[in-house]
Amino acid sequence: DEVVNAKEYPLKIQLSINEIEDTNGAGDTFMGTFLAGRVQGKSIEECIDASNYASSLVLKKVGCDQPFDEDLYKWKEFWSLLDSLKN
Repeated sequence: DEVVNAKEYPLKIQLSINEIEDTNGAGDTFMGTFLAGRVQGKSIEECIDASNYASSLVLKKVGCDQPFDEDLYKWKEFWSLLDSLKN
């Protein structure tokens, strides 16, 4: 039998059930953010953190809407914001 080792990545974003408005687009946002980060050379852990954060923004809105505030449109600012959340 083949043994597969998997690494767990803890969820660092706190989101209460009362904050969730709609789940539409959350998975797409997760994957899009993850792949964008990997293309930019980010680590898997950084991509997962960013994807969880971006998905949490989508969950707070009704419908498939742009999840980011205007100051988060640029990826560089997005990654900087994510880094600040780690502290």
